[in-house]
Amino acid sequence: MMIFRSLPAIGGNLALCAMIATLLTSIVPSTHARVTDEACGPIYFKGQQSGPWEYRRERYLPRDRANADWILADVERNHFPPQTEMLIRPKSRYFGADMSYTLIRYPNHHRALAAVVRLGERESTEKPMGSDYSIECWFNRAVRFTADDPVVRGLYADYLARRSRPEEATEQLIWMERAAAGNALTHYNIGLLYTEIKKYE
Repeated sequence: MMIFRSLPAIGGNLALCAMIATLLTSIVPSTHARVTDEACGPIYFKGQQSGPWEYRRERYLPRDRANADWILADVERNHFPPQTEMLIRPKSRYFGADMSYTLIRYPNHHRALAAVVRLGERESTEKPMGSDYSIECWFNRAVRFTADDPVVRGLYADYLARRSRPEEATEQLIWMERAAAGNALTHYNIGLLYTEIKKYE
């Protein structure tokens, strides 16, 4: 089993390391076809008043950070608290509904993406109960919203690898490398994922 040891450096969240380690414990075969942008819905809805927002705090201008921190804390408190993230107790009727609310407002929310994958595995489905979209659609939406987020690319690559889709996983790793910007620890994680899909070269 491998883990993303660089996540504290690129994502600032130690809990995410444990989540990815959990995700990497098994290979889940799948014949699932690649999703389309149309099937996964628009990122921006007509008349939308609430988001979408960038999850990565470092992307905000200093003058915007206080307000951005408040908005994220409000979303997580009401729809993605620790009990929901760890699949202990949903805030609404279904875990999938809480994660949908979070991911519609923060498409590249790293921890919510990791959690929705675990939820799908627990429910043995690609579209968890209460979720607006399939798991892969959430990744599709995340990469459309923030194509340069290496954590999203790594999570997506892992998701594809564990469903026996190594070529598509490789596509995400190529994007991840482009977004790495010379970060040695991110490149180390890329190497771990290439090892997972047996692309040793």
